Amino acid sequence: MYASPLQTSGRIDFRFRGNECGLGLPLSQRSLGPVCRYLAAVLLGSGWKVVLPDSTGSMSVNFPFIFLGILDLSPLQLLLLTGASVFAQCRIHVLRAFTLVQIVFNVSNAVTAAALAAFVFRWLDQQHAPQAIALCVAAVVYFFANTVPVALVIAWSKRQPPVALWRREYPWYLPFYFFGAVLVLLAHVLATQEGWATSTLVIVFPSLYVIYRIYRTQSTAIQEKQRHLEETEALHLRTIETLAVAVEAKDQTTSAHLSRVRVYVSEIGKLLKLDEFEMKALVTAAYLHDIGKLAVPEQILNKRGKLLRDEFETIKTHPVVGAEILERARFPYPVVPIVRGHHECWDGSGYPDGLAGEKIPIGARILAVADYFDALVSDRPYRAAMALDDAIALIRRGTGTQFDPAIVDILCSRYQEFEALARAQQNEMPPLHTDFRVARGAAPAAGLAEEDALSAQEPAYFPISEARVTAAGAM
Repeated sequence: MYASPLQTSGRIDFRFRGNECGLGLPLSQRSLGPVCRYLAAVLLGSGWKVVLPDSTGSMSVNFPFIFLGILDLSPLQLLLLTGASVFAQCRIHVLRAFTLVQIVFNVSNAVTAAALAAFVFRWLDQQHAPQAIALCVAAVVYFFANTVPVALVIAWSKRQPPVALWRREYPWYLPFYFFGAVLVLLAHVLATQEGWATSTLVIVFPSLYVIYRIYRTQSTAIQEKQRHLEETEALHLRTIETLAVAVEAKDQTTSAHLSRVRVYVSEIGKLLKLDEFEMKALVTAAYLHDIGKLAVPEQILNKRGKLLRDEFETIKTHPVVGAEILERARFPYPVVPIVRGHHECWDGSGYPDGLAGEKIPIGARILAVADYFDALVSDRPYRAAMALDDAIALIRRGTGTQFDPAIVDILCSRYQEFEALARAQQNEMPPLHTDFRVARGAAPAAGLAEEDALSAQEPAYFPISEARVTAAGAM
C-alpha cells in the first residue's frame, strides 16, 4: 500500500492503492472557513488542560475538535489543525517551557495519531459501517496511537517498565475519548440543522468544559495521592538514615561510608538497567545492610587483634539477623534478599547460605563490591585509606571468587567517575554524641557497686579490619 498524488481540475487526490480509500483535498469545494473556525476553537480551548500525574506534561480537551475534523475536513486540513492544536498546547499555560525536540515529538505524535484515526474512519465508512461505530473506533485508534508513544518516552526517561507505566497512568482517559466521539456526533447532527455556531455554543463548549472539570478533578486526586506517596517515601528514607546512624555508631564507622556506598550502588545499578523497585531496594540496603550488627556484642565488633572461631561464627549471624529485622518492616521492594546475601561469594564460599553465581540476588552482588571497595578507600581509626588504584587491584584479585566479574568490570572501568560523584554528593549525617556524662540522677534503689582499682584498667578494643577476609567472605 502506498500513497500516490494525483492532480485533476484543481483537486489534489490521495488514494491508497489496495483499499481505494479516497482521502481527497478538494481545493475548489472546501473553503478555509471550517479550518479557521476549528482553529479558533482549539486556541480558545488550549488553556483547558490538566497536568499528567507524575509528569510535567499535560493533556488538553481539544481532542473532540480532532474528531470533528475527521468528519468535516480533508486529511491535509485535519493534520494542519492537529499540529496547530498540539503546538498551542505546548505554548499556552505551560508549567515549564518545552524544548524544540519535545514540541516536534508532540506535534509529530499527534499528527500521526490523527492520520491513523482518519484512515480507519474512512475505511470503515467505505465498508458501510454506521458512522457512530466508525468514529468510536477511530477515537480508540487515536487514543492508543497518541498515548503509547508518550508512555514509551516517559518510561525510557524514568527507567520504568513502559507497559506498567501506561497501565497505571492512561487507561482512565479512554472513556473520555468515547464521550468525545459521541459529543462530536451530536454536534455534527445539530450543525447540519442549526448551524455551526449553535452547535458550538449549545453542545461543544459546554460539554468540553464538563470534560475539563472531570479531568481536572481526577488529575488533582491522582496528584494528591502521588504527593502523599512521595512524602511517605521521604519519611521512610529519613527513618532508614536514622537507623543507619545507630548501626554505624556501634560499628565505629561513619555515615559518610553509607552515603558513598549509596552513590556507588546507584551508579552501578543504573548501568545494569535495574528497574525502579530494584533500585529502591538497592539504595535502602546500602544504608541498612549491617543493621544485624546491632545483635553482635561490641567486644567482638571492636576487638583488638584476630577473631576466634566462635567470634567469627557470631559475626556471620549479622546478615541473617539483619534480614529478620527488615522482614518485619515489610518493604514494598526486595530489600531483605540483598541484606541477607551481601556476604555471599561468587564461587559459593560465602555466608550465610552458600549461594553462588547468579543465584545470589543482583543487588547483593552489587552491594558486596561497592561496600568492600569503599571500605578500602576510606579512612578508618585503625588504618589510613588505600589509594584508589591499590583498592581496585585488590578487588580484581577477588574477581570470579568473591565478586561477580561483570560488576567488577563496571567498577574497574568507571571507579574514578564514581569516586568523583561520591565526593560531590557526600552527605555525612552528624554522628551520635556518646562522649558526655549526665550529672543529674540519684543512685538506683539497689545501690551502686564499690569501685575496684582494677576496673580502671579497661581493655582496649580494636575495630575489625576489612583486610581480615577469609574464604568465607568479608565481614
